[in-house]
Amino acid sequence: MMKRATAESNHGARHSRLVAVIVFVIGAAPWPVRTATPSEEMGVPEPYLPIIQQSYSILLKGKDLTPENLKQYFDRCFVETLRHFNIFECWVCVDCLHREKEKSGQSVKVGYGFGEKPAACPVCGSRDSLYQVGTFQARASKAGEAFENAFLYLAKVRWKLGLEKAPPFTQTHDFAHTGGKYVIEAKGSPETLEEPSGEPIELPRAGMSRTDTIKKAESNYKEFQRKNPGVEFYIITNVMPADGKSKNYSSEFLSHVIDVTNPDQLTRWAERLLSLDR
Repeated sequence: MMKRATAESNHGARHSRLVAVIVFVIGAAPWPVRTATPSEEMGVPEPYLPIIQQSYSILLKGKDLTPENLKQYFDRCFVETLRHFNIFECWVCVDCLHREKEKSGQSVKVGYGFGEKPAACPVCGSRDSLYQVGTFQARASKAGEAFENAFLYLAKVRWKLGLEKAPPFTQTHDFAHTGGKYVIEAKGSPETLEEPSGEPIELPRAGMSRTDTIKKAESNYKEFQRKNPGVEFYIITNVMPADGKSKNYSSEFLSHVIDVTNPDQLTRWAERLLSLDR
């Protein structure tokens, strides 16, 4: 009798546990819901997102847009991005390197430094063997990505524009409207750099002030418009073409070039893009 009671008791306990499991499973979601990361939500990848978020928070959040704070915003994104990747202007003396190789195993001081190369090596005095280290390609790539992501963040946070990055290997533009109404090409680059010490270094031909950049942008504009006549095409930049260079291009093309440091033009344009969503 006792054995039978014990068996029934065990059966009842197992039944209770089974019911509890069934209730728990039915009441729970069939699978865990994955929440998008801030980077995925904004479309801005690491390490750019924290740099841009901080720049926006310091310079633009809760403030009216001005030429000064817009320029400072993009400049800060450039500088902090290049600092993150340790891309600095620097130079080296090849004569010193050669002497170091000849005296292998000995301590030989080598002339090198940040910034533009001096007139003569401060170590050996050479004037003909100083070379600027070629950081242009690395700088252009990372600065271009910084500009694109800084604009994308601004466009989404400030105006909630329906933008996404163009598919990889797209040749003519960098952003596309989620509704297919317009595309945007980004042509931005820094006017100044900073040495690790914070000393500024001026750079020539930033943004659309470079002739090759203008020609490429115009070529992309014409090619895209020819193939997609119903879709608007815009070019964004932080430095507009000089007046003398502008005369060489059609007013129609230039009317589609947007200066992201001009708050009036930028705001009117953003409102124009928002109207396409309605």
